[in-house]
Amino acid sequence: MADFEDHFDELYLGAFRAARRIVGDIESSRDVASEAVARAYSRWGRIETHAQAWVTKVAVNLALDVVRRKPVPLAVPVPVAEPTLDRLVLAAELARLPRRQREAIVFRYLLDMDEEQTARMLGVTIGTVHTHVNRGLAKVRVHMTVDFVPGVEAP
Repeated sequence: MADFEDHFDELYLGAFRAARRIVGDIESSRDVASEAVARAYSRWGRIETHAQAWVTKVAVNLALDVVRRKPVPLAVPVPVAEPTLDRLVLAAELARLPRRQREAIVFRYLLDMDEEQTARMLGVTIGTVHTHVNRGLAKVRVHMTVDFVPGVEAP
């Protein structure tokens, strides 16, 4: 497992960054990253060739589970100049999407990956990523508009 040890820091950091973007809480992000890397260790022989993609994907799924199960309250509200979407609302909207659409949006927009990187992470073509992202964003926009625009009733 010396090879795993050589990649540990890189795997952990990638998992932590993915979790931090979704969960927002440092401690929960550390827990998610640790769990993702521990799962990688137990499967190292099977995932070694695509370990970074695998660990990041596991971290994203675990982080979404954390947000769905237990909202993490902010200790002090952060003042912002413009209104922003609440992390919990966004996570709920992402949870409504089919798995592939959700993953494509998380990799593209929450993890700031381009379409090529996202395609590699998901094991699909760039065109498929584009399709998943467009369809997923369209669904999120419909729900967000209906849920947050005054005077617009839900269908």
